[in-house]
Amino acid sequence: MGKHSDRPSHTPPLTRRVLGAMGMFGSVEFLTMACGVVRTKLVAIFIGTVGVGLIGLYANAIELLSTLAQLGLRTTAVRDIASANPATRPSIIAIVRRYSRYLALIGVVLAMVLSPLLSYITFGSFSHTPAFIALALAVGANTLVAGRGAELQGEGKLKSLARASLWATLISLILVAPMIVVWGLDSVVPLLLAYGLVSLVAYTVVSRRSEPLPDVDGTELKQRVAAMVKLGAFLTVSGAASWLAGYVVMSAINRLGGSEEMGLYQAGYTLTVRYVGVVFTALSLEYFPRLTAALTSGRSRGEVMLRHETIISVLVIAALASLMVVCSPWIVKLLYSDSFLDVVPMIVVGAPGVVMRAISWAMAYVIVGSGRGRLFMATELVSCVICVAAMVVGYYLGGMAGVGAGFTLWYSFYTLMVWIVTRRSLSVTLGCKVWSVCWGAILSVGALSVMALMLPLWLTVPAGCLLAVGWLLGLKRMLSQRPRCRA
Repeated sequence: MGKHSDRPSHTPPLTRRVLGAMGMFGSVEFLTMACGVVRTKLVAIFIGTVGVGLIGLYANAIELLSTLAQLGLRTTAVRDIASANPATRPSIIAIVRRYSRYLALIGVVLAMVLSPLLSYITFGSFSHTPAFIALALAVGANTLVAGRGAELQGEGKLKSLARASLWATLISLILVAPMIVVWGLDSVVPLLLAYGLVSLVAYTVVSRRSEPLPDVDGTELKQRVAAMVKLGAFLTVSGAASWLAGYVVMSAINRLGGSEEMGLYQAGYTLTVRYVGVVFTALSLEYFPRLTAALTSGRSRGEVMLRHETIISVLVIAALASLMVVCSPWIVKLLYSDSFLDVVPMIVVGAPGVVMRAISWAMAYVIVGSGRGRLFMATELVSCVICVAAMVVGYYLGGMAGVGAGFTLWYSFYTLMVWIVTRRSLSVTLGCKVWSVCWGAILSVGALSVMALMLPLWLTVPAGCLLAVGWLLGLKRMLSQRPRCRA
């Protein structure tokens, strides 16, 4: 393939590797969610609603503090490790380990200092301050886990990464189950600590090395850490803005429609964003380090990786979105109850946005992989403003269906914005062949959404199943094609 050709490289070994990683980590994520369901069920039975609420409040506080303490560690460390050559990689890993220890210590101190404030904001009193102080250890453990996870991901040790996550999930469930049964409400803080510490042990054991890492020069350490802090700060601001945008949308729906409407929105968001997001998480673990290494070798190689990943993600997500459109009533009944069926229009109308999320997701990683933190932050901040405006106005005008329309409109703007940024600022393009697949997916899922809103299920279900099979057959054709030359 010529250097300026827009035909993606669909080499079967690479496609199988991507799909293998997606299957492996998708299975781990599914098992993690299943263990979470079991833990929640045990808490509900032996502790009650108070325990469920406490775990949710403490877990949210730990997540927020961990995000602030890590300062984008997972992304910046993966980028540096993946882009390093084999000779310098051990030194980079040594720097990442020291850097993660610094961040973990800062996170523990930050959590302890903020404990009285968190207790007062969360519960209206200082009585829970000791619990938040104890949970500071979980913040430190999560930060160290992020560093070890980045090390495994950056080196491409995906099986080891999956093994660490799997062992952490299973062992922590085995440990916390007796705590819940025996200690009752007093087990809430210990079980959250147990998960963080077990994860740290699992990742530490799996990432142990046969040879010691080299000593790091002080100047190199300062330079490398300074670069990671700079990029991490932009990523942290972007993440905080996304969290704030989601909070504003939930608050607006709660004020306009009440707690029941807010509950419907949460259910729809979980189905269209979080559950489908498992696929993106699984793909990113293999895609991001490979993309970073390719971009280090040159723009054209990064472009090939982008095109290949875009086609795979769009084919998989288009098949899932097609099934989601026609099966949403049954999915809602299975995971929730009949009282949540009013959220179905949000899922149906938002399905085309899910496809566009796959396209923009692949392109956004090019910005991060290129180290353009300020540019990435700018696009994310604009995206957050569009998200709030589109979804709040959509709900005001059309209820749950309006929220789905706002979601699709949001990702339409975001996809266009990221495409312009990657094309003009980074000179990376998808190419006509890839765009033809993308537009086919967007239009077909959009047409299916219209059918689902206007026609009975007995007509739309066969159409959705056939469409999903068609996209999966396209994926199968990628596996059977002969390797083509790289760009």
